[in-house]
Amino acid sequence: DDEHFDYIINPGELILGRYQIKERIGKGSFGQVVRAEDMETRRDVAVKIIKSKKPFLMQAKTEIELLTHLNDQDPDDQHNVVRLLAHFMYRNHQCLVFEMLSINLYELLKNTQFAG
Repeated sequence: DDEHFDYIINPGELILGRYQIKERIGKGSFGQVVRAEDMETRRDVAVKIIKSKKPFLMQAKTEIELLTHLNDQDPDDQHNVVRLLAHFMYRNHQCLVFEMLSINLYELLKNTQFAG
């Protein structure tokens, strides 16, 4: 980890023998997001790697519970809720695997002059 409790990203690294890191695509107060290839499905995914400090890990647990509930309530993907594909701990970091989207929420809001 670096001095801010972020995981040190290594392009090419294989996480859990399944997700091969391609590049970092985002960074925030929670941690980082990387583009990775899911070696089982051969698809790109977004892996959110949470900082290894307890308050961030607790927040990630809440995010996982919320997204799991929302995804379960929308099995046919009719309500445009991002899909949480998997989650796991890796080297003391909570990781959340999402479908790869073309744009993040901040960029979308910026493009619409923050009209939600």
